[in-house]
Amino acid sequence: MDWNSFWKNVLCRSLLWFWIPVHTVTFLLPPSFRVLFAAVLGAILGLLLALLSSKQTEAASEAA
Repeated sequence: MDWNSFWKNVLCRSLLWFWIPVHTVTFLLPPSFRVLFAAVLGAILGLLLALLSSKQTEAASEAA
């Protein structure tokens, strides 16, 4: 496992540029919408990480 890539892409990018801003919005919503919005955000993050992972895999295979 490439820990440098993990740190850079998953922790830094997703935490700083995704989770903190969207959870700020989440906690501004009425309580009845928070769980639904958080679930949707989890699905969106999963899609974003999958897309980033596939791009990095393609770039690595082209370099090899």
